[in-house]
Amino acid sequence: MLLNPRDAEGARQGKILNRIVDIYGRLVAWSTDHRFITVGIALATLAASLALIPFIGTEMLPPMDQGRVTVKVEAERGTSLSHMEGLAERIEAVLAKYPDIAHYTATVGGTSGLVGISGTNEMTLTAYLKDDRTLSTYDIVDGLRSDLANFTGADVTVVAVDSLVTAIMGNTSDMGTGGVTVSVSGADEASLRYAVQMIEEMARGVTGVISTNSSLGSGAPELRVEVDAVKAAAYGLTPATVLAEVRYAMTGVEAAVMEKSGSEYPVRVVYPDRSFETAADLEALPIESPAGVFVPLSEVATVVQGEGPLPIRRTDNRRVMTVSAIADSTSQSVTASEFKEKLAALNLPAGIEISMGGQEMLKNEAFSGLTTALYMALLLVFMIMAAQFESLRFSAVVMLSVPMAFSGGILALLLTGTTLNLASLMGVVMLVGVVVNNAIVLIDRAGQNREGGMPIREAVIEAGKVRLRPIIMTTVTTFLGLLPLALAIGSGTELMQPMAIISMGGLMSSTLLTLLVIPCAYLISAKKK
Repeated sequence: MLLNPRDAEGARQGKILNRIVDIYGRLVAWSTDHRFITVGIALATLAASLALIPFIGTEMLPPMDQGRVTVKVEAERGTSLSHMEGLAERIEAVLAKYPDIAHYTATVGGTSGLVGISGTNEMTLTAYLKDDRTLSTYDIVDGLRSDLANFTGADVTVVAVDSLVTAIMGNTSDMGTGGVTVSVSGADEASLRYAVQMIEEMARGVTGVISTNSSLGSGAPELRVEVDAVKAAAYGLTPATVLAEVRYAMTGVEAAVMEKSGSEYPVRVVYPDRSFETAADLEALPIESPAGVFVPLSEVATVVQGEGPLPIRRTDNRRVMTVSAIADSTSQSVTASEFKEKLAALNLPAGIEISMGGQEMLKNEAFSGLTTALYMALLLVFMIMAAQFESLRFSAVVMLSVPMAFSGGILALLLTGTTLNLASLMGVVMLVGVVVNNAIVLIDRAGQNREGGMPIREAVIEAGKVRLRPIIMTTVTTFLGLLPLALAIGSGTELMQPMAIISMGGLMSSTLLTLLVIPCAYLISAKKK
């Protein structure tokens, strides 16, 4: 009998599938004869995979190439705006060497206080990279760190905006810092300052830390004007009059209101920019007396250089300070783990309390929420199984496929170097509802065979052989559907890559173990009836 090519191909495929079914039939027959050994091997595999979790590492979200780089510059307190602009020009010259940078923005200084005094010792430059860049964000970060390693005049920190949290909340936020933040509290300020110094010194030695900062420090430099009432009175001036003149010099004075097209515009008279950058400039400020005579401020007052007050944070009547460590994007998980280990080993003064903050705190809260969701998913699936099979024992047998999935998922994360994060935990929750399907169709078929009068061992073996093909097809199609995500093909797929990896590993292990372990567990549970 002659077959056309299509029929011949179908026949060959049928022989291959029949051979796979025969091999599986022999394996499941051996497994059911040694059911306790099979179940024991599966449980040992699960225990071994759970023991690998500490080697995986955890983080809140996987690094993402956002195409943004932030350069943070911090000079000495009291640095003038003109000096900071000079530093900005030097850094801009370095940025100009990278053709992959499309454009950048720079924010120099700011304002604080009632009189608009500039806080000019900090600066942030954000570089936006081209979509068709030849270098990755992390390559550019490494290059900038190398180029700015010997930068003089200020401390420079280069970080990549590589996380969704950092992109939304910013690098300057405690929550957005790519590293760890610790809140330190205590009733005694001296002990608190000593503890903060210890923690910051320890943080500098942690793997992956590129910079540290704390709320410990001196106040911003300021100039205080102390009026001599006697000298002022000699010119017919009072302390209030002198200080009012100084305030007007700093902030300007509204001299008139201009009307145009029915709208009013205030006209403010101010001194030129940078008129009072030094104490000598302020001492030379002319003060007009009631007699119309102008005298320099130094004749009636003394300008004293000092430090402004530091912000004070209190919680439950305890002073609170913070220590932050910014980590390299490639070692954030290692940094957080090592930081916590070294922090626990510190011998801090009595009465000092510490708590983790930043992304570490967000990660713990998110992990706690997803763990609760996982427990709820397990409970709901078990309740549905109990309603379907009308048996708690057989429902428990079906639920065995879930821990079998954990084994493969953990191993997949370890082999690919992927951390346990929110995305991978979402994959674990998703697996709960997916992997039980294979066990359901197998147990359901075995129940039908038993109702038809087939012995229990033959019933479960026949169920496995009959359901093998749809189980394999379902697993393979799901696996292939997740493959593009696991390979991070396409823009923005880095976020979902861990979910795909753990799902694929879990599907494979659950399918392989379910086809052998579930029949054994079914026989063990049925014997107890």
